Amino acid sequence: MDFHTSFAVYPRPYNFAKYLQFPLETDNAYVFNREIVTDLFGYIEEEMTIGSDEYRPGMFTHDLPPKETLMKAYWQSRTPLEAYIRNQPYPEPEYLCFSPVPAQLLRGFFHEERVVL
Repeated sequence: MDFHTSFAVYPRPYNFAKYLQFPLETDNAYVFNREIVTDLFGYIEEEMTIGSDEYRPGMFTHDLPPKETLMKAYWQSRTPLEAYIRNQPYPEPEYLCFSPVPAQLLRGFFHEERVVL
């Protein structure tokens, strides 16, 4: 799995005029626990303040597990979409697709123009 080529997937379009739809192959889509990502951002925010007058060690991370523990937990939260649909263990899921979508499967609008392929 390559996170550099992955993209977020939303089970339902929030605003169809701004999203493309495609049939989702469940063997290429996974669900992760987004709450872990929120905790990981504490480390990112802290790293961004290093060197500033505002920086204090632990200012965003004092009550968080180590970054390595969070990364491991995030990766272990990976659940195939098909299994997640049956169980739904995360209150804040993050849906990611790890394979390209053929252009002929895309439906929707792009720059307010209907996509017709």
